[in-house]
This record gives sequence, C-alpha cells and structure tokens, in this order.
Amino acid sequence: PAAKGEFFIVHNVGAIQEEDNQDGLAHFLEHLAFNGTKNFPGKTMLDYLNKIGVRFGYEINAYTSKERTVYNISNVPLNRNSVVDSVLLMLHDWSSYITCDPKEINKERGVIREEWRLGDNARGRMYTNTAKILYTGSKFAERDVIGDTAVINNSVPSVLTDFYHKWYRPDLQAIVLVGDFDVKEIEKKVVSLFSKIPKVAKPSAKINYSVPQNDKPILGYFTDPESRALSVKLYYKHKAPTAELKHSTKSIHDKLAITLAVNMLGKKLDIAKDKPGALYRTAVAVTGDGNGDMNYIQMTVSPIGKNLKDAFIGLVTDMKRV
Repeated sequence: PAAKGEFFIVHNVGAIQEEDNQDGLAHFLEHLAFNGTKNFPGKTMLDYLNKIGVRFGYEINAYTSKERTVYNISNVPLNRNSVVDSVLLMLHDWSSYITCDPKEINKERGVIREEWRLGDNARGRMYTNTAKILYTGSKFAERDVIGDTAVINNSVPSVLTDFYHKWYRPDLQAIVLVGDFDVKEIEKKVVSLFSKIPKVAKPSAKINYSVPQNDKPILGYFTDPESRALSVKLYYKHKAPTAELKHSTKSIHDKLAITLAVNMLGKKLDIAKDKPGALYRTAVAVTGDGNGDMNYIQMTVSPIGKNLKDAFIGLVTDMKRV
C-alpha cells in the first residue's frame, strides 16, 4: 500500500544449530527479542510501535523453524524519516544486540512453558513423531522447535547468550524490506547502519545438515490416546534443488511440474475413493519443501473402519495406476 512498508530480518539459523543443552533456545531467543535490546530497553520498542499504530502479535511478529528464524515489523507508516530510522534500528538491534536480561529470561520461561502446553495435544504429538520417522538418521529427527522443557526451565542465561553470539551474526543474516520505499535511499540507510556491526573474528562454521537416502522403505507406527483419527501416510522423498539451482528458471519449471503431477494424483485418488470396492474413505496428495536437502510428496488416506492395511494397499494400487 502507499506510504507503508514491511521490515524483516532473516536469520539463517534455527533449532538445528542447537546442542542438546540448548534444545529450544532458538525459539526462546525469539521471545527475548521483544523484551529489550541495546537501543530499546524493556518494552520501549513495543511502546513506540504501538504509538504509530503497529501492534504486537499482528504487525509485529516472529517465527522460528528448524532452519531459520524471522522477525518482522509490518504495515509501518513511511511518511516520517524518523519512523523508518527507528524501525531499521530495531532490526539492527535484533541482529546482534538483544539484551538477554536474566530477569527477562526467567519471566519468559513461564510463557514458553504455556506455549509448550498448548501444543502438547494429539495433533502436535502426531506431527512431532511423524517428523522423527520422516527424517530418520538425520539431526532433523532430533530437534523440534519448542524444545526440551528441562532446558526451558533450567538453562542458565550464559548458555542462551553463548548460543546467540555464536550464531546470530551478519554473515548468516539478511535484511528484507518490502514496500513503498525510495529504493536507493533505503539501501543507503541499510548499508550505513548495518555496516557498523563488527564481523565475528573467528565465526563457527555452519553445518548444512542433510537427510540420508534409504534403500529400503522406512516404516513407522504411532498411536496417541487422545487421537480420534486413523490415517496412513506415504512419503516419497526427493532431493531439494541446490542453492545454485534455486537461482535458475529450471527450479521453477521442476516445482511447477511436480505440483501439477501431485494435483492430478490427488484428483485421481479423490475419484477412486468413490468407486465400488474402494479401500479407503478419503485421500489427499500434496508436495512439500522439507528440511535440509530433502523435499517430498505426501499422500494421506483414511481407512474404512479401522482397516489400515487395506487402506495402504488401496493407496499404492491407485497411485501405481496413475
């Protein structure tokens, strides 16, 4: 929209960088980003943004995944240079100057425990355990974003700050600005402000974790006492495009081809479920970007009654026909 802008800082860091004693700290740090920085102590950042009509939880937000962490401030009015400068300074502080005050760390433990509790339901546990099966043999099977409650409850502040200063650094960050900007002018501001952040003298090497190939199918079975649904999921894993390939039109072509094929597969399965003698009740096919170097095609069917075996046979049979 006219005279509005969106500001993002993207960290090429997530839960996968955590060691066992840091399990959950990438997400914990995301919370602390709003609880005080070098130039915006305490809640002054949120207070300022609220005064210009930018609300926490709506236009101010963040997310952590296994591979990246993203903070954003959106719908920012651009009619005053002072506002643009202030919001850029917030991104600058998120880069390297989150305070990580021990008092705020202790306050936030309860907030994260509550978030963990809300996610501790049948759907969340099914998702977590399915991921462990899908990523068998890789570190991605060992990490979920919310982390270990023992770490959340007991981790000392220095462990969190060590994690922050080890991984959250300019060579693993990007600033993304989208909106009604004067491009040359805003680029000058970004270069001027962010160039002042010192390089890390001896940065730790970032490992790009992969998902191992498997010659035989990986089988998994998971039950949950609170779940009222039965399903069979079949994944076909395939290599994600390399970083170099992502910058080419071939990766767009290949993704479009896979998407079209999977959409047609889904339509065919949906038709097959209504034919006489069908072995499953519902069917869905999707394609997804996985973690590391793996993407996947996922098919999910629900059985007729509780007959999971026949549902699986029906899925494979109809998929082969397609």
